Amino acid sequence: MGNPILRLVLAALLLAIGSSHVFPQQRNLGVAATDERRVALVIGNDSYSRVKKLDNARADARAMAKALEAVGFKVTLRTDANEKTMREAVRTFKSQLSGGDIAVFFFSGHGVQLGSTNYLLPVDITSDNEDQVKDDSLPLQRVLDDLQEQKTKFSLAIVDACRDNPFRSKGRAIGGRGLAPTTAATGQMIIFSAGVGQQALDRLGNSDTDPNGVFTRVFLKEMERPSVSVDRVLRSVRDEVVRLARSVGSDQVPALYDQVVGDFYFRQGEKVASSAPLASAPAPVAGQFSVEDLKNQQESRAQWEKWQREMKGAFDQTAALALAPDLQAAAWGRFLETYAQDNPNSGEAAELRAEGQRRKQQAESEDARQSDETARKRREKVQVAIAAPSGQGLAPTAVADDLQRLAAGRVFRDCDVCPEMVVVPAGTFSMGEPPSEIERANGKVTQHKVTISRPFAVGKYVITFDEWDACVREGGCANRAEDKGWGRGRRPVINVSWKDAKQYTVWLSRKTGKGYRLPSEAEWEYMARAGTTTPFYTGTTISRDEANIGSKPDIFIYFTAWRAILVDKTVPVGSYPPNPFGIYDVIGNVWQWTEDCWSGDPKGAPSDGSARTGNDCGGRRVQRGWGWIAAPDSVADRQSGDPNSRGHAVGFRVTRAD
Repeated sequence: MGNPILRLVLAALLLAIGSSHVFPQQRNLGVAATDERRVALVIGNDSYSRVKKLDNARADARAMAKALEAVGFKVTLRTDANEKTMREAVRTFKSQLSGGDIAVFFFSGHGVQLGSTNYLLPVDITSDNEDQVKDDSLPLQRVLDDLQEQKTKFSLAIVDACRDNPFRSKGRAIGGRGLAPTTAATGQMIIFSAGVGQQALDRLGNSDTDPNGVFTRVFLKEMERPSVSVDRVLRSVRDEVVRLARSVGSDQVPALYDQVVGDFYFRQGEKVASSAPLASAPAPVAGQFSVEDLKNQQESRAQWEKWQREMKGAFDQTAALALAPDLQAAAWGRFLETYAQDNPNSGEAAELRAEGQRRKQQAESEDARQSDETARKRREKVQVAIAAPSGQGLAPTAVADDLQRLAAGRVFRDCDVCPEMVVVPAGTFSMGEPPSEIERANGKVTQHKVTISRPFAVGKYVITFDEWDACVREGGCANRAEDKGWGRGRRPVINVSWKDAKQYTVWLSRKTGKGYRLPSEAEWEYMARAGTTTPFYTGTTISRDEANIGSKPDIFIYFTAWRAILVDKTVPVGSYPPNPFGIYDVIGNVWQWTEDCWSGDPKGAPSDGSARTGNDCGGRRVQRGWGWIAAPDSVADRQSGDPNSRGHAVGFRVTRAD
């Protein structure tokens, strides 16, 4: 070793070898490298216009946006967002994401479960039925699908929408409390502020002055912890929320769905710098032991076991119903809609659905057989009624130029897509309830004399979908009118407001050059009574063989909390015998809009058959005739409706006076 060159070579080798051990490698504890982007969409809705307002949602959203910005997220914040704003925000959020990004979606506001799908409600939600709620709100699954489609590296959905059912205060059985169980795609974490059927707390008591809801305030605190993985943050949130809720006697267990592989962090850990060279021995590699995925699987199995028990209970309850075939089929349909998911841990769900589908088809077949038989009997009755010498069996005249010259009972049509009209004679009648019936009147007008001085024409049938669709095609009517899947054609048009009906009369008048309008309330009752003085034109009572009505009281089937199935639906016009004037469906099938403003006071009602009108009518218009849902007390029954409202048991017919 005396050679100086050899000594220099050995020294260089030792220095090179030693340098690889002196400074230990440092592990990046952050959620993303510098080239990974963090993007977040935060929505908080408080100021609902037609359902219960909230107190904390805007404050929760603002606090969450601030916290996410502090850890490097580019945040889009929307508060009190209507349907258009929410949908635009989600589209923009999707366009901002690309493969490898880190994404967070936060929503605080009202949500509702319909079947197995969760919907987030905008502040302008105004719907009165499930179909419109589905159309006018944001499906949570759409957001989750967008995140998966953009191939984000990690995505987190935080949903604080497990409040009380926003529709219960309006008497509507739409959805239930809380949100339905969901599933996360690979790379996704989802946390709901409460579990199935639970309500999230906004505060811990009257003395609680924190501006944020319980779930969000805990979440904000836990995400401040550095070097703690997101899955651990979420579990800490759940544990603390459970503890706080129990302290005030409530049950709130946030629901967590986790399909993330690897660790992600809100806050990046601090790097540890080396102050001096260390010994040449290599540093130990830190262990990565974890059983969190096994705990997640156990929790998921427990949730699915509970769901499977509920499904079996609903199946047994539906099977035990002793209902008419159409109702039994509807019950099985609701069961299949509610439990449409597959249980990943058992094949029982698929077996129950297959059996439910078989029983539904069996009930539908029996209903079709009975309906054919009932229709045959009704056709026989209609043929007998048409053969009666009252004029209603006359073939329609092509065009009625001078209405006053046509005989009572004459049927005419002013164009090929126009409704058939029946000429009604002039006359005097007693409108409203007789004194003997007034004790059961519900907003009915007490009896008074009305004189109709000139003949007028009224729709032989209520306006059908065929007739309405002609108006839509020609640009006269803006609302297409949903048929709820019952069919269009000769069924009465439904889901039309008073203002929609007025659009139709304007279009029809312009098309024909004749004066079409809605009937006055007096004209409606005069043509409905058709010269009779009994509660119905059929006598003192009316049955389901004589009109498409329900029974008393309104018929509903309940087999799970907050869910109802209406027992019937509209039928094609003319399916039942007409009244003595040859006019069909004056009772049943649909309620019918009239021209009149609503008033419960008979004083001042016009005695000449004209409509009672005013500047704004107090925001209500009169409906007559009952619909398919329940049975009336008499032909004098009436109710009021918002002129902007649409419903699946409301339609209209038209009149013409010139």
